[in-house]
Amino acid sequence: MACPTKLATAIFYATLTNIIAYGPFLMLTGNTGAFLRSLPIVMTASLLCALVVAMTFVPLLVSTFLRPPKRKELTLEEKRRRGFYGFYNRLVGRAIHHGGWSRPVPFVFLLIGAFSASHLKQQFFPEDVQYWFYLDIWLPNDVP
Repeated sequence: MACPTKLATAIFYATLTNIIAYGPFLMLTGNTGAFLRSLPIVMTASLLCALVVAMTFVPLLVSTFLRPPKRKELTLEEKRRRGFYGFYNRLVGRAIHHGGWSRPVPFVFLLIGAFSASHLKQQFFPEDVQYWFYLDIWLPNDVP
């Protein structure tokens, strides 16, 4: 139960930093300001709710549901030999010892990502379509 109290200051300042970072969007004018006006408001509300949940509800759930494991946890050496961690450890060990074949692999993934990104459509703001259909009806007062 001591972890949230030790991290409370850091979590509070991280939340405050994000709220301040989105604040200038409230000063934008014109169509851009109207489009982005709700962003800092929603971000502030969601960050403050997340802060309240992180400091109250999550520690309550942790103290209620998380219990010490009934069986003994594997040692680090046993983990390095078993399962996905063991596979990953062996793969990285081979890549370090035989670096020649492993150096081009990140560049291949980078090229695949660049090729995929070049085929995506990019648009910062959606097209303004609010006046595609406009109907103005004038009725006398007190007409249902």
